[in-house]
Amino acid sequence: MYPVLKVAAILAAATILAGCEDLGFSDPKPIAPAPQQPQQARADYMRDLALQADSTTQNTSAVESALVWSRKCSELSQTVVQIQQEKHELEKDNHKLMAQVAKLQDQLTQTQTELGDANAMLVQMREEIENWKSNVLGFRKEMRQAQTAQINALKKVLELLGGEPVPVIAAPEPTTQPATDTTATTRKPNGETNS
Repeated sequence: MYPVLKVAAILAAATILAGCEDLGFSDPKPIAPAPQQPQQARADYMRDLALQADSTTQNTSAVESALVWSRKCSELSQTVVQIQQEKHELEKDNHKLMAQVAKLQDQLTQTQTELGDANAMLVQMREEIENWKSNVLGFRKEMRQAQTAQINALKKVLELLGGEPVPVIAAPEPTTQPATDTTATTRKPNGETNS
């Protein structure tokens, strides 16, 4: 192992004494200067990049300027943290509201279904009431006809038995308003009647 190190050291010394030119290394070539841009183009570019001078840093040292910028950075980072907290709170509120919307949407669907069922039931009840009303009114007519037939039968029985015929007075048609009696008698406080 030591002979390998001796050989490597001898080769390194020979290379140094011979110079690097044989190995293809030479002094670096001079670097050509970059092409000059027109002065106006550089000024426009620099003007766009220029920072506005801050009134607090115009006449201060580098340390004071660094402290001012550090304070501004900390203020901005606090603002960023505050905005992130507000965003997080708004996201939580948004999730809560979305859950409420989903719950209320389910309730709305259920309520609409119940309302539809109730409407159908009301329509059915109205039809049944109309049928009942027509049946009751028809039944009244049948009752009147039956009573008239009974009166006529009684009239015939009385005639057969030798009684005097009683004139049949037709019943007036019922109205929804009460009848007014124009032949009503009034009583005076002493008990006499006035017709």
